[in-house]
Amino acid sequence: MPIAMLPLVVWLAIAQLPSAAVTGEQRGLLLSIADAHDQNRAGFAFGSIEFVCWKGASDSLEQAKRGDLKTPYRADCRYVFDGPNGLYSMRFTPEDMAATKVNLSETQSRGGLVSLRLLTNQKLTLDEFLVSGGSGKPPIPGRKIEAGATTFYEHSEVPFSLGFPNESARLMSRIIRLALEGRGGARVKEVDEDATLENRKVCRFTLEFAGSEETYNADLERGAIPILHRTVLRSGDTTDEFLDDIRLVEGHGFLPYSAGWRSQGGGTRRMVITAADFARKPKLNEFRLEFPEPISIANTAENLDYSPRKVWDLHSLPRRGSKDAAPMGPMPNASSGGTPPPILEGEREAPRPPYFLIGGIVCAIAIGVYAWRRHRGEKS
Repeated sequence: MPIAMLPLVVWLAIAQLPSAAVTGEQRGLLLSIADAHDQNRAGFAFGSIEFVCWKGASDSLEQAKRGDLKTPYRADCRYVFDGPNGLYSMRFTPEDMAATKVNLSETQSRGGLVSLRLLTNQKLTLDEFLVSGGSGKPPIPGRKIEAGATTFYEHSEVPFSLGFPNESARLMSRIIRLALEGRGGARVKEVDEDATLENRKVCRFTLEFAGSEETYNADLERGAIPILHRTVLRSGDTTDEFLDDIRLVEGHGFLPYSAGWRSQGGGTRRMVITAADFARKPKLNEFRLEFPEPISIANTAENLDYSPRKVWDLHSLPRRGSKDAAPMGPMPNASSGGTPPPILEGEREAPRPPYFLIGGIVCAIAIGVYAWRRHRGEKS
């Protein structure tokens, strides 16, 4: 899955597909599944989790689910959420970041793992992306504050999309409702209420859009969790998403403690929750980013450049007109880092590409920010 600014690839619904032939009973069933899915996720209104993410390759879906990956790279991850507030981090080792980087020029590279930290309050998002500076060199940072929470939810790889808004483009419940609305020719292709998968009874249904077919296997006995979701693009490429090790968290609902994705080419990422706390409500002052030394950050939403701080909290930013908030000067190639537009009704996003394939995009942006900071003579 995918990055300072990774555009979502969407297929516009320009080709009309056959009209939906879903029966009233099937429509009711699918709406019930969508509601059950949302209700189960709503049981996790706040919390914190720690998990490990591996990125590598596998020869089959079975290998991916077992975690039997070729050249796996490990990242330690943490996620804290409560309503509009979210804090996320994914950390690879500098050695692994350097080992996967291929330099194309002084300012561009291809591949390479990317470490990141993200902070949001829905109104604003602070993102920090770190790319390898090369063997034996410190990572190159790219940091900024921007409007909205699009970047946060696009780049946070979280099991079961915990804490994500129900309108998130990747949630099964939203995809079901888009298909039932039938916009742009979207339709329900087939529904099997009595399917089985891995000796469990599931409801298997396929939803067709202009750019893809989405097949879900929903476990109706455990929160309507889609234990296997396959995306087939019009090009024929496929991606499988799997959720397993599903546990009942008392007082909250069902939660998969293991999740992963595998693309047709074998690219695989897998996550395993190692610690979780859904009983303690996070304090507001937990939603902040700390740095070893004071750093300055540009707020592109307000066109402000903030004076250096060691701790950044989106709820207590310097006010416009204060000595710590100066008007921001022009930044080279600022247009290349624009936030991608939200998914529109009747559109479908493609499966997120393997994280390590977009390192070049992030590296170019991070180096640009770094160079800009040095040019302005500021710490970054």
